[in-house]
Amino acid sequence: MTARALRTDRFDEWLHRINQVCGRFCAKTLGEQFSGAVREYKSGAIKLSFVDVAQARLYRTEHEVAQSDSRHFFAAFQLQGESNMEQGGNRVRLAPGDITLIDSSLPSDFTYGANSRQLSLILPRHLVEQNLRYGSVRCAQKIAATSPIALLTHRLILEASQHECL
Repeated sequence: MTARALRTDRFDEWLHRINQVCGRFCAKTLGEQFSGAVREYKSGAIKLSFVDVAQARLYRTEHEVAQSDSRHFFAAFQLQGESNMEQGGNRVRLAPGDITLIDSSLPSDFTYGANSRQLSLILPRHLVEQNLRYGSVRCAQKIAATSPIALLTHRLILEASQHECL
């Protein structure tokens, strides 16, 4: 098997796993150095995944949104590397420790350079929206790594990820 065919197989396996864990997405490699892995954890109502990726674009059009469950939001925690995320005309660049929220009912676009690692926590839509009285959820907005909520959640995530049976 050629190196190119092997990379294509690894990419196809990674995208298949993303689609199983996160819903329907399309993807493209951005260079010869693509790598990717997905680890999913479920415990009761908690569902999250660790996504490792380098040199890829992951996106959802209206077509993929229509084929997926749109009853949730993704809280994306950038653990390593950097990524760009876009949704609803908002574009955010995430560095380690930053967080953003993505709505599964809208198209989105994620671009990953070298060695990015994210934790994607799936949040039921009704839980996110129940406390909103007059506003709407603001997606693709950066919660900076230096903010109190990001510092707290980052610490909780790191601690929880050290346990085998998360």
